[in-house]
Amino acid sequence: MAEPSERLRENEVGTFGDLTQRPNPDALIILPVPPIENLIPALQQHLGRELTPEELEIQRRKAPSIVVTKEAAEKIMAEQAHRGITVQTTGRFRPPTVRSSYDEMPTEAADRDEAAVELFGQHLFSLRNQLIERLRQVIESAETRRRLGFLHRKEYDAVAALAPEGREAAWALARKAVDLYLQDVLALFTGTGDSLSFESGYAINYRLILQVKEVSSDEVVEEFEINRKCQKVFYEYYGRWLNRYVDHR
Repeated sequence: MAEPSERLRENEVGTFGDLTQRPNPDALIILPVPPIENLIPALQQHLGRELTPEELEIQRRKAPSIVVTKEAAEKIMAEQAHRGITVQTTGRFRPPTVRSSYDEMPTEAADRDEAAVELFGQHLFSLRNQLIERLRQVIESAETRRRLGFLHRKEYDAVAALAPEGREAAWALARKAVDLYLQDVLALFTGTGDSLSFESGYAINYRLILQVKEVSSDEVVEEFEINRKCQKVFYEYYGRWLNRYVDHR
């Protein structure tokens, strides 16, 4: 990570707030990617209200951004405007949801850790179920496919042209592919040994940290290492989550 006193350089990435604090003698442009305007509607929909000016500023400052020249920024913004800011291939993204609140978490440490694991499972299956639902909507709606543009709709058009039994089989296969991929990702996060070789006597392991933060201050108030401090082998949670959250949106 660059020091606060280090000058900005082209193609650096970071949060908008951190990058704007750095010296910028070359008059480079700090460009949020994706545009912050794209993220706010989904967040407001999730909260069920408009963000306050303070919350908008917090979101703006923590937005992932890239440092580019003025010419590159103008080109990127022109391309975004030409294609409607962003291209969504399966409809509007909605943040995943959970069924409980921070205040409702257990007080005993082991139970609290397990509740954090369940929160991750709810987020994972909320995304899974929303994606499956959007796939079906795109397949069934010619208007939705038209808005995607030719390059992004080819596969959907091909499935939509099938007989009803074929469409159902294709959709079921897509759902199966999503499930198998999720199981592989959980297995990837489970490993603590040397199965993920990094050559020359090294191996790679992953730590999955769930952070709880206070929105108004953007301060982290608690952390959970959910793929290590859990009561089961991490990838084995998939079956439980499938039973509990198969309809969770």
